[in-house]
This record gives sequence, structure tokens and C-alpha cells, in this order.
Amino acid sequence: MINDLIKIARDAGEIAKKNDRSIKKKCDGSPVTPADVITSEYIIKELQQFGYPILSEESTITKNVDTFFIVDPIDGTEGFINHEPAWTVNIAFIKNNEPTHAVIVVPDNNEVYYAVKNEGAHSNKKLKVNTNTLPTSIACSKSHMHTVTKRIIEQLNAKMVPSSSSIKGCLVAQGKADAYVRVTPVYGWDVAAMQLIITEAGGKMTQLDGNIIKYQCQPQLIKGFIASNTLTHKTLLQSYEINKRY
Repeated sequence: MINDLIKIARDAGEIAKKNDRSIKKKCDGSPVTPADVITSEYIIKELQQFGYPILSEESTITKNVDTFFIVDPIDGTEGFINHEPAWTVNIAFIKNNEPTHAVIVVPDNNEVYYAVKNEGAHSNKKLKVNTNTLPTSIACSKSHMHTVTKRIIEQLNAKMVPSSSSIKGCLVAQGKADAYVRVTPVYGWDVAAMQLIITEAGGKMTQLDGNIIKYQCQPQLIKGFIASNTLTHKTLLQSYEINKRY
């Protein structure tokens, strides 16, 4: 399955690059482009060959299932609109509410990250988180730095590693950042693929309360999360608990 998912994600990225990037607004006020819709339609059509339900911003699942695909056709819409190489195509396969196959493609850089449960995470080589015991570098949003995130970084005297979309999680999986902290809500399709790639690279990703994310077949808002190289995870959770009160 994983090779098929890589091809679908690669082809979807090429389709996105060739389509309309003009901005429209969804009902929640977030930006969307015609390319989002066209790319989503392509991915959904290709994934139907596997016979599982598909959840994305453009496709809902009507029955309650624990095995399904979850898709973000363009993660990092603002970067996509601005023609920055900061957007990705994300596809994950969920079984028993946990990701077992994951692909993240960065179309403008021709980069591919993928993982299969219990088989490791890979790009052009096998990915491995670093072994730092203290969080000295924390990936965070390039354009939306939250006050609590800033306080955590300052308290830990860590270096900010600004990036966009699920690329931030890939930095953790590659060992280029010790952690990625997100303290604001995010949809499941934004993070499911990233979670498996991080954990298969030896990292850890939990909700802000320390609980593992279980993915649902309906649009699911996750209140926030911490992804780390595992060794720094406890320190990051403690820092969040301290700084969330202010």
C-alpha cells in the first residue's frame, strides 16, 4: 500500500501546482483555493481502489468506523497561495483509530517522507530523532507564534525553528529539531501522517495532557499537541503546564 500512497501524494502535488491558487473563504473563515478541491477530488478517486472510507476537508464519512483514510490535500494553504515551498500533501491510513501508513510530500522541493507502523520512517534515508535530553530547539509556526509557545521556548532557553505545515513534524523526525509544540486546535487530517512518521523515527507525540491521539472518522479538533524526540517529552509537558496558566 505505501508505494501506492506515495505515488498518489506525488501526483496530487503536481496537480495542485498546476491549478488555481486564488483565495476563497470556508465557513470557518480559513482560506481555501480551487486547487484544494481539485487535488482532494483526485486523491479521493485514487484511494477508492482500496475500499475504505475517506475523511478529508472535502469528504466526510457517514458511518462510524475505526479503519479509514484521512487526507489533507494541501496542508499549509497560506504558503501554497504565496507560492512558498512550505506546503505539503498528507495521506494517512488509520486502523483501530491509529495511523499505520503515512505519507507527506513537499511538492515544491520534491521531498517525500513516509512510514509504516513497526517498519520505521524514511525519506531519502531512514529517519531517526536526535538524542538530546533537553529541548534546545523547538519547531513552531512561521507565521502564527502563540504566546504560550513563546513562553515555553523562553523558559527552556530553546532556539525557535520556524517552519510551516507538517514540515515541522518532519524536522523532529529527522533530528533537526528536538520538538514541535502546538497549543492551538488543529484538525486530525493535519497531523495523522506526521504522527506516525515521528513515532516511527523514534519520537513521541501526545495531546497537551499527555494522552495519545486517537483518530476519529468525523472531523476532529485536537486541542493541541507536543511532538518530541521522546527524551524531552516530559520536560515539554511540564513546561506547558506551567506556562498555560499565564
